[in-house]
Amino acid sequence: MPVYPGNLLFLGSFEKRPVIGLPGCARSPALNGADWVIERVICGVPIGTLEIGAMGVGGALKEIPERGRARS
Repeated sequence: MPVYPGNLLFLGSFEKRPVIGLPGCARSPALNGADWVIERVICGVPIGTLEIGAMGVGGALKEIPERGRARS
């Protein structure tokens, strides 16, 4: 996925069930790319290479207080 956080995520299937490999950002309290994918999978909305690629458009980051150390 061309957005950070979320770039290490993978999506696949096993015996017709979705499998999502979640990066460390999945533990973040802030909305991130993993949340977008999970929402679509849970709702049964198709998701593939084009949809995941489109999620990177406009992916601006903002700091959150929970991060503890601001990016410079």
